[in-house]
Amino acid sequence: MTNFTRLTIVFVSAVALAAISVSSAWADTPAVPSVGDVVPIQQSTVAGWSSCSLIDESISGVDLCFDPSVVAPRWIKLQVSGPAPNPDLTGEFPSGWGIRAQLPIQNRGTEQVVIDAGTTILSFTTAKAVVDVVVDTEVIVPPRQGDEAGYATVTALFDSEDLQPGLNHIAYVVNPGNDIVESNISNNSGTLRLFHPSAYPRVVINEVILPDYVQLDVGLLEGFTITVKGTNLGGDMTRGISFETVFKNKAKGIVGPYESGPLQQDGDFEFTTVWPAGPGTVTVDQSNIDIRFQDESASPFGPYAWASIINTDTSSPTDLLPLVGEDLMGFFSFALEAIGNQPDYFLSPMEIGSEVMLSGSNYTHPGPFTEGRTMRAFYGDQWVGKQTPEDYDGDAIFSTNLEIIAPVPHAMYPSENHVFNLTSHPPVLKEDWQFCNYEATTLEEYVDLNNKLSDQLIHRCFGISHSDGFFGWDTNVQWHQWVDAWADSFLRFRWLPAKSQLEGKAVTLQVSDLDNVVVHEVAFTPFLSEINDPVFTGITVDEFQKYADHTGNINPRHYDDIYEYYLSEDWDNDYATSQATAGYFNQYVYDGPPLEPGIYNWRVTTNVNAEAGSEIWSELVTFTINALPSISDQLPALKTVFRGEVTNTYTGGFTVATESGFVNVRTDDETIISSGLTGIQPEVPIGWKVHVWSEEVPYIVGKTLVPYEAIPIANSVEQFVTNRSHKRCTVIGQAESGRSAVTCDDGDYIELNESDLPSGASTIVLVKDHKECEVFAVSSSGVASLECEDGEVVTLDQPLKTGQVILIPGKSAKLISTANRLYDRINEFKISAMVAKDQQLTEELDEYGAQINADFDAAFAEVLANASAEVQDFLQTVTVLDDMITKLTGSFISGDNDFIFDGRDISELALQLQIFADSYENMVDLMVAEMLAEMPQETRDTTISSIKSQSGPFISDMKTELERAIYFLNQGNLIEAISVMDGAMSKEEQWQQEVLIPATSATMAFEAIAMVEQDLVEYGDSLSEENRAGIEQKLQALKTAVSNGESNLQTLIDELYKTIDTAWESYEGDNESGGQNAGAEARALEAIAEVDNSIAQYGESLTAEKRKDLEQKLETLKTALANGEPNLQPLIDDLYEALGTAWVSPGNSSGGWVEGDNESGGQNGDSQTRALEAIAKVENSIVQYGAWLTDEKRTDLEQKLETLKTALANGETNLEPLIDDLYEASSTAWD
Repeated sequence: MTNFTRLTIVFVSAVALAAISVSSAWADTPAVPSVGDVVPIQQSTVAGWSSCSLIDESISGVDLCFDPSVVAPRWIKLQVSGPAPNPDLTGEFPSGWGIRAQLPIQNRGTEQVVIDAGTTILSFTTAKAVVDVVVDTEVIVPPRQGDEAGYATVTALFDSEDLQPGLNHIAYVVNPGNDIVESNISNNSGTLRLFHPSAYPRVVINEVILPDYVQLDVGLLEGFTITVKGTNLGGDMTRGISFETVFKNKAKGIVGPYESGPLQQDGDFEFTTVWPAGPGTVTVDQSNIDIRFQDESASPFGPYAWASIINTDTSSPTDLLPLVGEDLMGFFSFALEAIGNQPDYFLSPMEIGSEVMLSGSNYTHPGPFTEGRTMRAFYGDQWVGKQTPEDYDGDAIFSTNLEIIAPVPHAMYPSENHVFNLTSHPPVLKEDWQFCNYEATTLEEYVDLNNKLSDQLIHRCFGISHSDGFFGWDTNVQWHQWVDAWADSFLRFRWLPAKSQLEGKAVTLQVSDLDNVVVHEVAFTPFLSEINDPVFTGITVDEFQKYADHTGNINPRHYDDIYEYYLSEDWDNDYATSQATAGYFNQYVYDGPPLEPGIYNWRVTTNVNAEAGSEIWSELVTFTINALPSISDQLPALKTVFRGEVTNTYTGGFTVATESGFVNVRTDDETIISSGLTGIQPEVPIGWKVHVWSEEVPYIVGKTLVPYEAIPIANSVEQFVTNRSHKRCTVIGQAESGRSAVTCDDGDYIELNESDLPSGASTIVLVKDHKECEVFAVSSSGVASLECEDGEVVTLDQPLKTGQVILIPGKSAKLISTANRLYDRINEFKISAMVAKDQQLTEELDEYGAQINADFDAAFAEVLANASAEVQDFLQTVTVLDDMITKLTGSFISGDNDFIFDGRDISELALQLQIFADSYENMVDLMVAEMLAEMPQETRDTTISSIKSQSGPFISDMKTELERAIYFLNQGNLIEAISVMDGAMSKEEQWQQEVLIPATSATMAFEAIAMVEQDLVEYGDSLSEENRAGIEQKLQALKTAVSNGESNLQTLIDELYKTIDTAWESYEGDNESGGQNAGAEARALEAIAEVDNSIAQYGESLTAEKRKDLEQKLETLKTALANGEPNLQPLIDDLYEALGTAWVSPGNSSGGWVEGDNESGGQNGDSQTRALEAIAKVENSIVQYGAWLTDEKRTDLEQKLETLKTALANGETNLEPLIDDLYEASSTAWD
């Protein structure tokens, strides 16, 4: 075989020699030894090297030779080229891969030699072919210099097809054609050893197994294991492979090393190495890790020296060493040592991927290819760490990811199965809480809930105690323990690691229930506490790390936990002790939603930026919340309005003793704190008897874990006092005076005239009105002058201050105004009139802007009749409630400032109001039914759903307001009840304007738009341009208003309908004066255009008879239109009838499909005809009525239309299923 391949020029010093190697079966080698005369290398002697590399002073002129051994002044370089991972991109090897050999041609003579281009300088004879090296440009080989021969390198190419598998012994001849005159040719032949490319080992890593993550704490990286699995895809390897680990391509020397043993061809390997714990050279999230490797011989010998070594007889090392040169004696000594330890050490070529020397070398001797520099300096210092080239893409590296994270948090408290007992401690910890146990209680006099004076024990930290001991404790020890436990009454989560540093690791903490449903999640960064605050969220220490507990000792409770944690994390004893002594941990004081007693889990992570589901969490810890034992199971439930005694106060709130238990309440800037005696107050004092109203039902202390932030905020706190303005009383009989004797719930006894009592009443509600009066002056003797709201000036001998507002008995203008306003609103609130269907209903509907017609009452009555039982019951409740509230407000309007009501009436009113509140959401159903009575049920339901979705907060608010009113009714405080109901009605009116009316108006607008657009499509051509333009202008105005979310749509709806009425009135007038024909002309033009288009597209599928009939009727209409004939409609109808039957087969007048119409095409001809007709009909339908289709149905119809067209165009025969699909889609498209 012949291979003429241009070689790369190799420059050596100032001499260049370019050569071509040629495979040839006809190589002519005259006057030189034959292959059989060449001495095999294993039989060579040291004396043999003297014939080329050693200088013979007796030789002059030119003496060319080639020596592949280590004695030569230039060692040979053998490189494999192709296939993967080193593909042959030059085309030098016909088989796609081979060996590129860089060989030194030496000159031992005294004269330089000039080799002309085209000269064959070397010839190799393999077992399969002759490979010639031919010079392609003039080159010069210098003469010897001193005791070293001159040389220049040439490149020989050995294709894989020219070599035998394994190690090849190849005979060579220098200057085979005697083209160069030499003074000595006895040294022109010899043997070269080289391997077939398939013998080169090729190691690949298939898998690297790493831990899920590794923790890095304050520069200390924890130890971890690396498991590497791979395969030798190339030839047998007589040596091992050296592996190392590199983070982020930041090599730091030999890290995580491992040495494999020899690897057989296709042999798998697996090893595990340990990365020891120690100072980290990486940072958190620095996750890229590389496993690199290279042939173990690469570090001491480099990537190419092995080629000359295998071509050297090492049987007499003592004789050999002096011949390799002083610079390489140390290098070759290592090689001889390796061979002595393992004779087959070099009997495999360099592993393919190792030629790039990714790991570098740690040897300080020079090598044959290091240009006089040390191996370490030339290839990179393996001890310091060599960086991987950015463009490297070979097999000698395996890149993967190792997640390096901050230490996984260790959950410390609550610990597994910890029981957290709820207590009755105050919900706010005082700054000096630890000294509260050293303070005594003081005895103070208060009016209790029974309106009796009593002595109360008051403590600065804990308020009123209703027992003789310290909050029930019998001993000081118990008292001190209770104070110690105050901080523990807060649910605190604690975890490690933590240091005394300003800022800790950002975390996400979760609390979940027993079903693993997350009930609270919080993300924050812990910061160092500057003071010892037990309820500080951040980096802190245990409260007893600095303060003595009740025993008088400093007793940090987490010392052992902290010590054991650091000891288990590879830290030494001294470090663990120091951390435990410092006592720092991370803490989160629970501030999430209230937690009911039960079992919970908690965990924490520092992976705050990880994707959901990929976070690394601490261990899941289970703990239990236990409630305080209950005194009784029969205690009444709390509501949003309640009464009780203020037993303690703290920053931002107070505690109330109620009949249901103790309750904590917060106040803020919006909370109204008032007293009937002293007016508005800045805070709630201990001992007040109060009415409290909050929008949330409060929690009983000790029954639910309620963080301070979750304690309900009071809207108002009102002190109630004896002899109040309202009271409930019982008629007990006739007094001696003949009047009725009455006893009241505040202890009062009253005698009333029989005429003052409601007939048959056994209980009554007494209400005494008060008016507001403001102090404008106080005399030196302490007499206060006040001006009241009605202008009256009074004086009181009471300790009052200027500017103070108080209430005194009298008729209140404010009450009369409020009662009047509520009375008017109830009368306007005419839901009860819906049933009556009288004129009041019509007036109310006019107020909402609805369209009134004669059938509306009947439609509304039908809607109510079909309404749910809940809505019908609600309507009945509203009807009754309206009458009752009207009577109550009427009494206050007409009466004096003293009022007596039958207790039965007030109780019934409260009951009806409760029923009304419980089902208030049905108000939406009633109002929508009222306003959209004539619309379909589906439309009303959609509107109701939309309004309710927007009205959740409003409905909740209304129920709260109504609950307040019910509370005051039950208390007999009718004045306050009226005020609350009036406020509720005001909120309802605002909701109607902001939500109800805009939503129902939008529904009516959509209905109007759809109806008018449909009328324009069907009848718009009959209108004059002016009238149609007017309708379209109003229609667009309404559409724009809807699109912009405007709320006042009714005016635009009315204007649109009015414009339509005017247009049709004008149309009727036009008909009388000839306008009808103008509309007919337009319809005629449309019919002509449609039929012309159908004939143009599908006329070829018509029979001659039907086409002629259609064209005749078309021409008749065109002629009549051109002549201005008035009666065009019959001609239009004839044309459409002809069009409708043109593609229908004979005998199928109903439009069904029968065979026989296409005589030349058989059954398929009929299918084609029916397909064309179907296409025409559907396309015409889309043009005329496509605007009414939904996007989904239009897309479906168009897809089936295109499918049929394509099948028809492609000549498919089975068209019937596609035609059926198209008609089925068309028949349902406009449903």
